[in-house]
Amino acid sequence: MRYLAIVLVSVALLSIGCGDDGGSDPKVPLSVPTGLLAQGSLGEIELTWEASTGDGLDGYNIYRSADGVTFTKLNDVPVDALEYQDTDVEDGVYYSYKITAANGEESDFSAAVRQMHGTRLLESYQGWCTLEAGALNPFVVEDSVKIIDGDLEIEAGASLYVLDGAVVDVWTDTEGYNITTHVWGLLRVVASPSDPATLTAHALVGSIPDGRGQLFRFYDEALDYNPADGSGCLIQNCTIDYLAQGDGAIRLYACSPRFYNCKISSNKATGGSYLSINAGSAPIIEGCNITRVTISISTDLRGTDALITKNFCRDSYYTLWLGPGGPGLVDPGQVVQNDFDGDRNGLYMFQVEAGDIPLANNYWYGGLPDMVGGAGTPIFEPVLEAPPADCGPTW
Repeated sequence: MRYLAIVLVSVALLSIGCGDDGGSDPKVPLSVPTGLLAQGSLGEIELTWEASTGDGLDGYNIYRSADGVTFTKLNDVPVDALEYQDTDVEDGVYYSYKITAANGEESDFSAAVRQMHGTRLLESYQGWCTLEAGALNPFVVEDSVKIIDGDLEIEAGASLYVLDGAVVDVWTDTEGYNITTHVWGLLRVVASPSDPATLTAHALVGSIPDGRGQLFRFYDEALDYNPADGSGCLIQNCTIDYLAQGDGAIRLYACSPRFYNCKISSNKATGGSYLSINAGSAPIIEGCNITRVTISISTDLRGTDALITKNFCRDSYYTLWLGPGGPGLVDPGQVVQNDFDGDRNGLYMFQVEAGDIPLANNYWYGGLPDMVGGAGTPIFEPVLEAPPADCGPTW
């Protein structure tokens, strides 16, 4: 027992002696960078952030992703400043960025930010706003833009991108003049479902009269949505409201955009607004809440990429408008898994020739719609007995 006590005391003294003579304080780890901000302009995205703390800080590493999933480091050596200019940017790519602090090792990633390069639209425009192809293209709406008493025109070759949380607000005169967005080029609303964008309208004085508001025109020169690579006109994660009444609240002239995960509504209390699909158009309308707006199919969609699915449709003047056109109009599975309002003025068939029109696997609000006009024969069977899951937007 005496021998054991001596050994323990010796070990204790040795431990104390080592700490006093040759020990060192533990290395302070690098803190995660905070305050990361991204500002876009034509040809450049600038990042700024706040300084990290910790021992041996060499600088910062910059990571970028084009899809928000796979990130690649942009710098070869740590950046020894609190800013970074990314000039290797492509049109229309909504880049995500995050950074780390470095000292041979790396801190955890900062919170991510998203940004796109391009010419920012001004805060407001008095009269018409025309975006042209040229030195200032592409154009971006990042915050709130007002277009007062005039139309918005996206000319052929020009591109307009609408980012997270952005608002395009068209203001009409006291007579309730309808303001139109004309698309000859490219319109892409690329907001996320967590921060949707808004395309809306207001009156300069008072309220917009019933049935007045904004209109959208997509022309044959506009870039069609391409399901293969996701390019072309796209309106996603967006509210489109105060649509004017009439057969062209949203009118597609030989153009095929995609409307995805949107809330679309008319300013006409009794409906009477239309999303009109005309000759040569083959849009994709998916996952939208469509209120007081009738989808109108006035062209033969068979053999195209057109798809109308997972939409929640209510309070339109007609459940669905078909025609004029030959027999068929749509392929099986092109109009499918929708929750249609079946208790309004019915399914309107205007100059539709005799023949089966496949409309199976939709829900018709508990009962089939009445037939109005036309010689076509809609085939509803099998009818969904309950609303399909996940209709309408996810936000």
